[in-house]
Amino acid sequence: ERWHTSLHSGLSHFIDAANTNWDHLVSFFLMAYRSTPNTTTGFSPYYLLHGREMVLPNSNDLKAKIPKENSDHDSRLENLKYIF
Repeated sequence: ERWHTSLHSGLSHFIDAANTNWDHLVSFFLMAYRSTPNTTTGFSPYYLLHGREMVLPNSNDLKAKIPKENSDHDSRLENLKYIF
């Protein structure tokens, strides 16, 4: 019953008014629950199962990877302007 109480209280903050999106939120709740350290053991359930902490994405991982500008492009564009 404690598990259901945790699940219910965790999902109740994010479920829409029609209660139709709960199935999309369960996986996010489970990830958060599994990566949170337990107050009794001091370890997360993920750590106890795998022996390492869960690697969570951060905002830097979600940004688009844009290559640094290459100076060759600028010179090449200048050459093309003069040719045409």
